[in-house]
Amino acid sequence: MLGARGFLKIRFTEQDCELKTTDLTFQSYRRQTYKLFKTSFIMKKFYVFLFAFFAINVANAQGCLPEGIKFETQAQIDNFKANHPGCTEIEGNVEIHDTGFGDISNLNGLSILNSIGGYLSIYGNTILTSLSGLNNLTFIGGSLGFQENSALTRAGKTDFHWW
Repeated sequence: MLGARGFLKIRFTEQDCELKTTDLTFQSYRRQTYKLFKTSFIMKKFYVFLFAFFAINVANAQGCLPEGIKFETQAQIDNFKANHPGCTEIEGNVEIHDTGFGDISNLNGLSILNSIGGYLSIYGNTILTSLSGLNNLTFIGGSLGFQENSALTRAGKTDFHWW
């Protein structure tokens, strides 16, 4: 209804102001509260599990050797896993260079590597025939270089240079 000046007048009765508690019984209130608690508890468990999962993965995928590493003998390559346990990501540069011993024949000892933060340089390895030890390597942050690897073949050609 509109009053004399055009304002809307609203009248409340006592029945309009009564609190209606019959719609929500104590039992249904408990059920709803329990459902909220149960959902909240499940979400907390999920977040704890998620945190633990990422913490374990970060711990397993350890970055190491920020200064890099140079392999000069087959024994250094073969003992890499034992000398650097859990190291799957080398943060620095990696050089594989036979310094005159002529004994680097495979890179199988480096099969645990997933990532190299710097460059990877493979040069002067006269009896290295395959790169199969680097199969798990998915990332190289710097350049990739090959030089003077006379036994290493690519597409049937020997002694290729790629720098």
